[in-house]
Amino acid sequence: MVTSFLKIFLRSFRRNPMFSLTNIFGLAIGIACFILTMVYIAYELSYDNFHKNRGRIFIVSSTKSCEDTFIENNTRTPSPLAEELRSNFPEVLTSARIFGAFNFVFQYEGKLFDEENIYIVDTTFFDIFSYEFIEGSPKNALSEKTSIVITETMAKKYFGAEDAFGQVLKSANNLYKVGAVVKDPPQNSVISFDMLCSSKSLNTIDRWNRDICETYVVLNKGIDRDQLENKFPELIKEKIPQIQGQDINDWLAAGNRLEYHLISLKEYYLNIQGNYIYVFGFGIVALLLIIVACINYINLSTARASMRAKEIGVRMAIGASRKNLIQQFFGESLLVTFISTVLGMGIVEVFLPVLSRFLDKELSLHYFDNLLVLPMLFLLILAVGLLSGIYPAIVLSSFKPDKVLKGGQVVSYKRFSFRSILVFAQFSISILLIISLSVVYLQSNLLYKKNLGFDNNNLLIIKDGGSRRTSVRDKKDIFKEEVINLLGVKGVSATSRYISLYNAQTQQWFPANGGEGNLFSVMGTDPDYFKTMKLSLVSGRFFDKRIPGDSMAVVINESAVKILGYKENTNFKISNGKTDCKVIGVVKDFHFETLFHEIKPLIIFYHGSEYARGRCNIIVRYDPQSLDSIITKIDELWREYVPFGALKYSINNDYNKSFYKKEEQTSQLMFSLALVVLIITLIGLYGLALFSANERIKEVAIRKIAGGSVTTILFKMTWSLTKIVLLANVLAWPFAWFFMDKWLSDFAVRVNLTLGLFCFAAITSYVLSVLTISTVIFKAANRNPVEVLRYE
Repeated sequence: MVTSFLKIFLRSFRRNPMFSLTNIFGLAIGIACFILTMVYIAYELSYDNFHKNRGRIFIVSSTKSCEDTFIENNTRTPSPLAEELRSNFPEVLTSARIFGAFNFVFQYEGKLFDEENIYIVDTTFFDIFSYEFIEGSPKNALSEKTSIVITETMAKKYFGAEDAFGQVLKSANNLYKVGAVVKDPPQNSVISFDMLCSSKSLNTIDRWNRDICETYVVLNKGIDRDQLENKFPELIKEKIPQIQGQDINDWLAAGNRLEYHLISLKEYYLNIQGNYIYVFGFGIVALLLIIVACINYINLSTARASMRAKEIGVRMAIGASRKNLIQQFFGESLLVTFISTVLGMGIVEVFLPVLSRFLDKELSLHYFDNLLVLPMLFLLILAVGLLSGIYPAIVLSSFKPDKVLKGGQVVSYKRFSFRSILVFAQFSISILLIISLSVVYLQSNLLYKKNLGFDNNNLLIIKDGGSRRTSVRDKKDIFKEEVINLLGVKGVSATSRYISLYNAQTQQWFPANGGEGNLFSVMGTDPDYFKTMKLSLVSGRFFDKRIPGDSMAVVINESAVKILGYKENTNFKISNGKTDCKVIGVVKDFHFETLFHEIKPLIIFYHGSEYARGRCNIIVRYDPQSLDSIITKIDELWREYVPFGALKYSINNDYNKSFYKKEEQTSQLMFSLALVVLIITLIGLYGLALFSANERIKEVAIRKIAGGSVTTILFKMTWSLTKIVLLANVLAWPFAWFFMDKWLSDFAVRVNLTLGLFCFAAITSYVLSVLTISTVIFKAANRNPVEVLRYE
């Protein structure tokens, strides 16, 4: 029987090779895109699966709500929290703190190495997280105050083929002894490091009112997170008896909130870091892709009904039962799906490395290492084969032999046939994806072109090295003077922070009259910042180095004015109660954080004053024609003024775009997937047009004899498509609005979901579909009616 089925399939293939190849390759492309998308989703869901305690590891987060301040899922917690949980809560097996990331400059064999990805952790770090040790052991890796754990890459970088264990690295302030070497952390991990230092080297004062580290815990087996979370309210009241100058109970009774929560590593990556919406979105797209591919196969298979009618009629006349025919068509569907899957896997092997490089992720498909891969491929073939074959099998096996062999119409043409429903589904999916693509593209474009409130172009950021020996902060005035005299430099300023950081530094402030306090973002700048950044002043003035009193003054933004109000010479008091600062001006709101965040109330200090002695980043506005020479000369100056630290710089436009890399990738992937879906949909529509033209060829001939023009016939036969497109929009628009509104909710600055976007998708899909089927209908309408009706 199998041999007979194969013969029939091959005979059918030889009779219409282009038709069969179109069917196979359409399904192969859909399956390939589905598999590629699922590989990406599987990778995203695999984050931190390599840890032995992965199901019991949680990070402690906090939620704080008071007045106009609301901070949710803040993963910075007080330093004493880890020890308190480990020692006094039986639900906790162990805990550890993570501080960082830090910049260290190491000196080894006369060379300087500037390392950025360094964390300071507790000795219990390796009791929580599982890493493969090459040298040393987890037990003693961080046991000494000067211990440092390095990755395999760092070991090769510093020591080559030599053993790294026990070697000494010299920083600006300390000597660090290598206590262990571990394999590089897997890329799919929320904790990625190059070096780990022991927290025994810290000289911090543990305070419950300062959030300075991340706290990770491992719960004992059988313990639910709620059991520990339910104890957090009493812990907060015990350890933080006062907040904002009030008793904690009174503060909470006033409607304020301070809560601790536990978040799993997977939740942290997917929900807190915002990756869930991408995983969910591409999962939906993958499902839609395979559905569209199946519909395409069904439409093309049923379009061949007339071509195979006599074959089916003869087989039924000589005794083939309907069951035999159903088995034949299911067998053909499974065979086509198998061939398409093999071709699709070839496409996957070609494009998977390309996708990996594009996403900067280590995507792979382990056929034999992962026991689920081959069974899942088998289930995919079975599911797609059965789903694609069920309707053609039922339709083709329902033909009546007497009617078929007499040349009658084998499939009735109905106004609302199942094929119309399939095309309706395809168009709904295509319109949904076109709208989604349009929104993603416009939002990505907005992130790059949004007016940030300052001139974002031609800015060079020279980054502070972190320590005094790797920073220009003590020589910033001389350094600035040297840089401003370079050819092509138009402005130079010192500031405590970069532009467009994800998390602005915050500090608690109180108005001088003793009213309620609010959280403000703070930064330190010098008088040249206003001119260099090209900010706009609303009222008052900016800092002036000629006025000594400005070192005790502040400038605020419009958002701060809304909370505090603004009056000339208004005084504000910092939370420790020791400082009165005078407001001298208000700048127009500008985006000092990414566009994921709304503009927050901002207080700007005079950089270098007693209250703004933080990092000293240098911002240089340059002539783009002179950029290369400017960087070369600044590097020479940096080596002169900062001999212990390498120059680290970035072009602000590139630095700013790096925050939106995921959105740019999503835009390009959405374009690719939407294009694939649209192409497969149009192929399926082409198949339906062939079916319709074959079934209605006599109707077309009669209309021409009756005087109908080609244009009239074309309009008549596309009118049903117009109704399908309109109905598809009715279904697709609400879904598109829901999903895109959900995605856009992560952005403080977002595009509007206008009617024009939805109409664009409707018109685009309709025009492309009409152009596709017009080629078939035009050919049918131009046939000589005599050829069609000569035997009637």
